[in-house]
Amino acid sequence: MNDQAAHGPAAPKRIRLSLACNQCRKRKVRCDAETPKCRNCVLRGDNCETSDPRRPDGPAVRKWATRDGLFPGEHREHREHRAGSISERSATSSMMSLQFDPTLANASESTQPAQQQQQQQQNSPGGKQLTWVTRAYMENTNTRDAPSADQMHDSPDVVVNTDESSHRVKYMGGSSLQCLCVFVDLYLSRNGQTPMSDKFRWGMKHVEEFSLPLSFQLPDLPPTSTLEPALRTFFDRIYPLFPVVEQPTLMADIQRLTELQESNVNRLQGAISHRDLAALATIYSVISIGTDEFEGNMTEAGETYIKGAYTLLGHLTSMPYIGSVQALLVLAIALRGRGKEGQAWHLLGQAIRISHSIGLHRHISLQIGGDIPIGSSPGYKMDRELHSRLWWSCYALEKLMELETGRPPAISDNDCDQLLPRIDSQHSHDYFSMWVSLARILGQISEHLYRRKMPSSFMLMSETARLDQALLDWSKAMPEGMKPGHDVFLDDEGQQPSYRQHIASFLSLQYYQAQITLFRASLVFPEKSYANEVKKHGSKLTNNLRLLQNQNICIGAARSIIKQVLELADHNIHSLIFTTTQPFLAAIVLALNILKNPQKRMGRSDMELVITGTEYARDHYQRIGQHEEFIQAASQLPEKLNAALETMTLHREHRPSVTSQGVGTPPSADTRMSPSLVSMGVAPFTQADPFYDPFQDLPLDEFWSMIGGDFVMNSNNEQNSFF
Repeated sequence: MNDQAAHGPAAPKRIRLSLACNQCRKRKVRCDAETPKCRNCVLRGDNCETSDPRRPDGPAVRKWATRDGLFPGEHREHREHRAGSISERSATSSMMSLQFDPTLANASESTQPAQQQQQQQQNSPGGKQLTWVTRAYMENTNTRDAPSADQMHDSPDVVVNTDESSHRVKYMGGSSLQCLCVFVDLYLSRNGQTPMSDKFRWGMKHVEEFSLPLSFQLPDLPPTSTLEPALRTFFDRIYPLFPVVEQPTLMADIQRLTELQESNVNRLQGAISHRDLAALATIYSVISIGTDEFEGNMTEAGETYIKGAYTLLGHLTSMPYIGSVQALLVLAIALRGRGKEGQAWHLLGQAIRISHSIGLHRHISLQIGGDIPIGSSPGYKMDRELHSRLWWSCYALEKLMELETGRPPAISDNDCDQLLPRIDSQHSHDYFSMWVSLARILGQISEHLYRRKMPSSFMLMSETARLDQALLDWSKAMPEGMKPGHDVFLDDEGQQPSYRQHIASFLSLQYYQAQITLFRASLVFPEKSYANEVKKHGSKLTNNLRLLQNQNICIGAARSIIKQVLELADHNIHSLIFTTTQPFLAAIVLALNILKNPQKRMGRSDMELVITGTEYARDHYQRIGQHEEFIQAASQLPEKLNAALETMTLHREHRPSVTSQGVGTPPSADTRMSPSLVSMGVAPFTQADPFYDPFQDLPLDEFWSMIGGDFVMNSNNEQNSFF
């Protein structure tokens, strides 16, 4: 009894489950309410579904009840607060406004009652302020029209999807394309269309998995007639951006292994030794990349050699030195070019960890008066440039993929002081330095805008302005003909080498993607509210006039991406360094802009760009062998967009008359918004207002916390967001 008094009152005891799952109810056994599957269904391998016999057609939610009617850990004061009037939202908005100015925020905190502060600490994870996502989740779990069991989660901040187990899950962060697609789903669902984002699950298997036979014979090196074009193509088209190997060393290794292959009766399989496996894996990956790049499409030979390199993965990690870093990095580039971005991410992480263990991230000091690093061999100086190129190649590729996936990186700028090398090349420009300098900005966008929680709208906008200026400075430093927006297709082939066209386009596409990701807040937040916040802090912000144009810049970047990839396709220029992420992202951005502003005259031309952009994405997905369900879902974006616009137009034509007192026909059940949005003070959609923006009254800071929502995805089943 004394212990209980010392530790406070005991948590309310669980009595029973409001609804057991169908299988447990059928077998009349206790259901433990675990999601996504109860323990009994996991052990039996059954599908864990819940239905309410009293409401066969309605949603059913499994929740543990308590004697006082509250869920475990829920406070009665919190239940009453959620059930009360939403008029308190105005006070919350006032508090959010105070947070824009740190001095005012501190003053507010000092005058806030201690009891209210304690309640906020208890109701939020880790003592932090509740996000918009958490509030919406709490409201949905306590409403009559609660979502179905498939949409329920234990926590709004960690969403897990599974197939028949709880082990095959995948995570996507706030800067990913899928997070932005959820905002398109919000507008589509309000106009009677099914969401798109739940179809991403079909694409995850192709991206994240790589099938290998149980036993594999190492392929022989190809004859010179096949090998020379592949090597030449690799060094002309891929090496300028990822100079991770030394050409003389690679050619010497190929010659040596070819001689071993010819001298052994069992060919290469019987002649290879353990010390040659890292070099062989690098050669295999280079051949795979060069062959596919030379043919302009994925080839059977490229598939054979990339599998040969992958079978040596265990040997690469068992000998974690420079050769393994090279092999892993080139293999990651090859996998990414075949649409295996998830696999590339895993191998890149291994390469970075080995690089850390070797010290590639550090610029090792030299002895006083000497040229040799302390404790190193005489041959180390020769490899210093290679070490620098290896490290910055890992860095650039990771920052690009970090921005695309929203996943946390393995590289921190605080731990790196490696110098950026100058590439001695026959080409007229140092493409590698251009690419790495842009990648550093990509990393800052991910770190400052997506991995950190912005405490106020002022911090968000000041960081946006700073990073925007960094992108502008990068663009100005580019040589003429390489700047984003310049035409790279010249009639005189002597002035425009073939390798330069796709490299310039690659850099431009990454630049435009960076702009879209940087200005995403201005796109998803209502234009008027965003502009008001910029004007509020105008005197303290640098280049506030450009901040007011962020949404237009974001949309312009999306248009430029689609135009550029279409121009590449028209000139039959293909490269494995191009992926579908940028054009599909651009199509999503334009679709969201059309849904938000259907009355704008540019919507018609933007619709054409959406159509051509999705067609380009469809063709690319088919070439890399993506799942047909995912390809079909991506292709349906224009169709869903047209259907939503027709619904908007129909509502507008049948808009009911409004009396002088402002009273019109009440909204139907189909046009009302979810209780979670209503609880935040957002008015419902009505037939009298078909173009209503559901987030126009939401405070910017709360909305930004929603933008950073993460995803946990499954390779075979549905992906879910926090919405």
